[in-house]
Amino acid sequence: MRSGDAPKAEECTREAVALNGIDAAALTAHGCVLAARGDFEGAEVFFKGALDAAPSSLDAWLLMASLYELMGRKRDAKTAHKQCVAMAQEAGGSLDKAYLALAETLLPLNPRPLIEQALQLEAEKNGTDPEDGRVLLCRAQLLLQAQQPAEAAAAARAAIAAAPTSALAHQRLGHALLLQGDDPASAMAAYEAALKHAPQPPTQVLLLLGRLQLDKGEWTKAKEVFLQACRLAPSCSSWLGAGTACLRLKHRAEAEECLSEANVLNNREPAAWGQLALLCVQQERLAEAEQALHHALKLELPDAALLTEVGGEFAKLSAWALAETCARRSLVMRPAAPAHQLLGDVLVEQRSYDEAAAQYANALALVEGDEALSSMYKALLRKVLGEYLGKPQEAARYA
Repeated sequence: MRSGDAPKAEECTREAVALNGIDAAALTAHGCVLAARGDFEGAEVFFKGALDAAPSSLDAWLLMASLYELMGRKRDAKTAHKQCVAMAQEAGGSLDKAYLALAETLLPLNPRPLIEQALQLEAEKNGTDPEDGRVLLCRAQLLLQAQQPAEAAAAARAAIAAAPTSALAHQRLGHALLLQGDDPASAMAAYEAALKHAPQPPTQVLLLLGRLQLDKGEWTKAKEVFLQACRLAPSCSSWLGAGTACLRLKHRAEAEECLSEANVLNNREPAAWGQLALLCVQQERLAEAEQALHHALKLELPDAALLTEVGGEFAKLSAWALAETCARRSLVMRPAAPAHQLLGDVLVEQRSYDEAAAQYANALALVEGDEALSSMYKALLRKVLGEYLGKPQEAARYA
């Protein structure tokens, strides 16, 4: 539900109910899936089933009160709310922040109408300020799950203003900024603040921060962050990140150890095979590099830039066929000047001059406005057209 795959969520929760029809958690989860798509009558059936399975559950009664409010059934909502008050008083407490706690509990299931209603009831019944830090945090997460990053960032910033040392608020701000995609530096700063204030570093934050540091070329910082994630919760992602950073730092023995760990944890991760291919070809271990590349391509490695880089290393070893394979697969994913240049260089070595010229022309078209790169590709075109193909007039067009 958090990822937005409602049909899959409905399939899973329906199966859970089929396996155990008196499990309150399964019944509640399926009801939430139905409520999320507006089927409140269907949700009521499963919420009542959950209430029958756990009649002393305050959350179950709070959920019924919220659902009835959504359905406009004021009398039923009032009855459910009275039951909640009675249960709280019997336990020697009150309903203060109870609807907010319900909203927080529902976040992983992401039934947005119910969460919104619970937050509204928290304000109406308990007088909780909508600018309360916990309310803002809940709203920020709800907006993140709705793919509304700008609004989520605003809510997270308001939560930080209310509680500057809230690690969760900084974390959600980082997620929102990352989702927006136009300010990675601010996302990094938010994640760094989250780590500073968290009693225990959240692994997800470490992985996301490490990835941003890799993208920025901060290899040493990325290595430290990923290794910290490896110590806390070893995973393919954490070892892959550490191995990638080590490879960039030319710490090749350490890189191989990390990438091998990543591969052990998930030998179907194409990025791990891609990085292993790069490591092996840089060490002139051609047979191992070819095998790693084979696995990366079979698993459909989506990183065009990495493929171009691996191809460039194969070209340095005169492994033209492998270099050509890398360049062509890279270009299928994303046309880019470096990949066109690599393919052109390889084709020149293989004496396919006409196609090489076409690749250099494609590269030239992609770097319009960059004088240095334009001059380089024009020089390559002049050489191929003039010297290899004997077409001086065509070559002169790139003077």
